[in-house]
Amino acid sequence: MPLLTMPLPPLPFFCSLSATMKFWGLEVKNGESHDVILGKGNILKLSLASLGEIKEEIEESVSLNIIADRKKIVVGTLHSKRQPQQSFQYLFSEDFRISHDRKHGSVYFYGIKLES
Repeated sequence: MPLLTMPLPPLPFFCSLSATMKFWGLEVKNGESHDVILGKGNILKLSLASLGEIKEEIEESVSLNIIADRKKIVVGTLHSKRQPQQSFQYLFSEDFRISHDRKHGSVYFYGIKLES
């Protein structure tokens, strides 16, 4: 029995066959923001955000923010009781800044980086 029973999805139109896919992850602590530097020709597919440690007594709503081209965009909202993680499909081909407004604890962001 073959290990792979489903066909692989096609490479996105912007991917060359020589591109390397790597796991990408980032912890953003409360009160901080991070510059995400992609490098020329690289692409980041941002696919998941998750709250770090959740204290039962604290109920909070957390906005996830991206600043790109001098514009701040809310890309999602997490909630400690109802939605501690959120998946999405965002593609970035240029550098950007990522942040959140959580008061206590970190938010973790995950994705795949395509390096040409």
